[in-house]
Amino acid sequence: MFFPFVAHKGDKSVQMKNIVKWWKTIISVLVGAVYFIICFFPLRALMNYHEEHHMFRWDSYYLKEQLASWEGAGEYLLSFITQFFYIGWLGAVIVALLMMGMQGFTWWLMCRVRLSRAWLFPLSFVPCALLFYYSFVPERYRQEAEFREVIEYDYLVRTQQWNAIVNKPETEQPATELGVWGTNFALAKCGQLSDFMFFFSQPGMNGLFDDGQQKEVLAYYSLSDIFLQLGLVNNAERMAFDAKQYIPQNHKSGRLYRRLAETNLINGNYTVSKKYLRILKSTLFYGQWARRFLEHIDDEEYISKAFAWQRSIRQSSGRELISPDKGELLLSLVRQNKENHLAWDYLLAYALLQRNLDKVARYMQMYQEAGYERVPRAVQECLIGNRLLGKEECPHIDFKADENVEMLTEAYFQILESKHDINDIQLNEPPFSHTYWHYQMQAIQKLQSP
Repeated sequence: MFFPFVAHKGDKSVQMKNIVKWWKTIISVLVGAVYFIICFFPLRALMNYHEEHHMFRWDSYYLKEQLASWEGAGEYLLSFITQFFYIGWLGAVIVALLMMGMQGFTWWLMCRVRLSRAWLFPLSFVPCALLFYYSFVPERYRQEAEFREVIEYDYLVRTQQWNAIVNKPETEQPATELGVWGTNFALAKCGQLSDFMFFFSQPGMNGLFDDGQQKEVLAYYSLSDIFLQLGLVNNAERMAFDAKQYIPQNHKSGRLYRRLAETNLINGNYTVSKKYLRILKSTLFYGQWARRFLEHIDDEEYISKAFAWQRSIRQSSGRELISPDKGELLLSLVRQNKENHLAWDYLLAYALLQRNLDKVARYMQMYQEAGYERVPRAVQECLIGNRLLGKEECPHIDFKADENVEMLTEAYFQILESKHDINDIQLNEPPFSHTYWHYQMQAIQKLQSP
């Protein structure tokens, strides 16, 4: 029969058994759909985390290397599965099918040992649920909100979902360094960093990036993305290499190998790049990209065209390797290429975070001389506030202040003058808490506190 619940008309008991069997299948499929939804939506970033910590290679050498031990065999199987997490919906389907398969196998075993009564059927879902919870979802992810945030921001930065980052509700202010870096970078990608950076909590001058040792491995991943797009190619390479060294259990990462191949191609280190490209070419989702550049590795014109923008904005002196002052570092980028909008936005933002009026004015003057006419919101607040305080402005900056910004800044100082308390509740709520001067006053208070 085509339908499994169809039987002879007179055999009601057979009909009932087939109907029960059919509904069990429906329940299994529905539970599988639940796993798909969980993986594709709330746990999509976690799937990305698993994928970028494993790298499966479709070649005999990798097979022999992994099957040489039981531990390697387990890694081989795990890497085979996680490689499909590169594509969200495909990874979710794989996980759902695995969970359905395990549940079906559990029920088959239960039937073999005569535990096939209908009321025992729900127990067949327990092993796959436990496996999913304790194997797919790491303990840190279950217990640490900050770790969950790091995984989420790393995924959003990697997939360049800038609007998803900046549109996060105000109640979800970033609580980690990576969250702050990702938020500021997303604002810069949207051309709004020096406008709305103080709508989010800013920890200080390290709020843009930090090229030192990181607490979380994922911070290296995202910082590498940020550095590369700013033009700090050598820093991007160093972050990727450090992350590669810190991956647990000596695992490999396709994302990091691609970044290392990419930065060496940009810098013209083709011999080093070949090493990573040859490994990547046998992977499923990075292979096509790697094979394309391996085919053109001796074609300088092709490589130059492929990375024309990256080569035009990269810092040519290599001074970033000695970690100079971040302001001077960003200044060298805008001097290298005046069309590097990200570097300009970061340069102005860094001066604002430093609370250095002279640099804000000087960089704003350079910004205008480079052909940019708009004065960002936070810069306006800085200059207007200093004028109200009686401090000299740079005479070369000519701009028409936004009426709302001017009114808000004047209102802030009027309340501050009348209350004589920077901790006044009115000054610490929107819209005043979203201003440069709120950040400025809070920073002064921290310096003055014992």
